[in-house]
Amino acid sequence: MIHPDSIQIWDRLRSITQIKFRAQSGLRNGWNGEGAGSVTVENPQKDVLIFFERGEWKSTDGHSFSFKNAYRWKRTASSLKLEHLRLGINNPVFLVELHPVSVNKWQSWKPHVCGEDLYSGTLNVHRDKINLEWIVQGPRKNEKLVNTYK
Repeated sequence: MIHPDSIQIWDRLRSITQIKFRAQSGLRNGWNGEGAGSVTVENPQKDVLIFFERGEWKSTDGHSFSFKNAYRWKRTASSLKLEHLRLGINNPVFLVELHPVSVNKWQSWKPHVCGEDLYSGTLNVHRDKINLEWIVQGPRKNEKLVNTYK
């Protein structure tokens, strides 16, 4: 049986059309800046959503470039899993598994290990937006990323 809190979140995720994000680094040469763009959501299976994100990123030093990403959300009985599809739909890269903490908050119970880096995620659902916050820590990373979906 699907966790009751995931039904509301799933409906909200399915209706996303915009993304804004901010990156802050604790390192001198880290990612710092903001971006915005559009999100197209596909629902190929009952418990699968694919986000196709496209937009513009601007670093705090004034450089800007276009971006595009594809992410797959999977709803299980007790969690939401997120995968990056940068290597194609048949080669997903696992990012995080989120579990309910409260009605409007889901978070990873343990960090995901990617090489020497640790990725932790928190999903906060607000009335008018959804924030997906990332903490990335490693020998060459100390990042906080906040994706705001509407």
